[in-house]
Amino acid sequence: MNPRKLKSVLILFSVLAINVAATFVAIGCTDEEPTPTPVPPTSTPIPPTPTPLPPTATPVPPTATLVPPTATPAPDYSAYLDVPGIVDPTNFDWPREVESSEGLIVLNQPPALAHFASQGHAEIAFGLIDTSRVAAIYSFFADPDISNISDHVEGIPEIGSEPEEVVSLEPEVIVVSKFVNPDLVAVFKESGIPVLRTALEGRNGDIPNILLLAYMLGAEDRGLELAAEVASRLDFVRQRIVSASAPEGERPSVLTVSDFGQIWAAGADTNVDSIIHDAGGINAAAEVESFQQISIESIAAMDPDVIIITQPMESGQVFAETLMSSPALQGVGAVQNNEVHVVLSRHFTTLSHWNVRGVETLAKMLYPELFADVEFKDFETYDPE
Repeated sequence: MNPRKLKSVLILFSVLAINVAATFVAIGCTDEEPTPTPVPPTSTPIPPTPTPLPPTATPVPPTATLVPPTATPAPDYSAYLDVPGIVDPTNFDWPREVESSEGLIVLNQPPALAHFASQGHAEIAFGLIDTSRVAAIYSFFADPDISNISDHVEGIPEIGSEPEEVVSLEPEVIVVSKFVNPDLVAVFKESGIPVLRTALEGRNGDIPNILLLAYMLGAEDRGLELAAEVASRLDFVRQRIVSASAPEGERPSVLTVSDFGQIWAAGADTNVDSIIHDAGGINAAAEVESFQQISIESIAAMDPDVIIITQPMESGQVFAETLMSSPALQGVGAVQNNEVHVVLSRHFTTLSHWNVRGVETLAKMLYPELFADVEFKDFETYDPE
């Protein structure tokens, strides 16, 4: 090939190459920008750091002021200071000394077994100690007509009137009243058993006897409880009567009688006289000394507003009918107003704190409007629980 033709061919190939290149460029170009292929992050993204808040202090509860434990206060035994028979009322350790007309008794420990020769003392003791510490009872302690502890004597030996029966039980102390036969007391003392004789009066709940027996038996705390209950119950009755009743001189007159073949009336200086006074009445037999026999005519002359009969219910009802039908008593206020009542004699004739039940019964009888909202309850015997 001549040089001129060769040059023409080379020029032609150059033009074709340029066109082909231009074509390829045109095919790869568009009006939109190409979307880049996403590239995964090369590291775990770090969350934005929150703006730190000022630290809140955890509230600390105020520290309580520590109070040192308070020792249990010693019982107040001041009630024992004026109790007749207690030799040293500040001594509540053992031995203890008590004294009566029968002499000085030294007790080295609480007596495990005691004998009570009178019902009044037994009724008090049943309110202070467990009955297992009672040596024996007499048959009348179990008589519900006259005894306030008849429901609680089961299991206690029953004895007769012979002193040797008491001695054989070997009680550590024997308690008697002023009414117990001195010959009987002499036998007790000759056996070597200490004897305490106390005066049972049956007035104001017999609180001095409650405290004396409690001290002797080592039941001083229970003694305080029982004495406080007695005082509170009496005060409750008195306060209601004083605050709402007539003056003392205008209070209803009350005659207490019983019929045991003869009519007996409770006069001045008796436990019944005290019961009538505490219940807000006036003793119609105040001119009679102690317990005296009286006649139907005497009852008419006294002209009581209320008559109460203190004897077993069955015979008491018979006696009440006799009084109500007596021609000599038709002008008496109690008969005219149907105020002749048979009461539970054990609440009136007892010489113990149970006479408070007599006060409550009579007060409700004399002033029903003052005690309509009250239901009086019996005293409870000692419960070790």
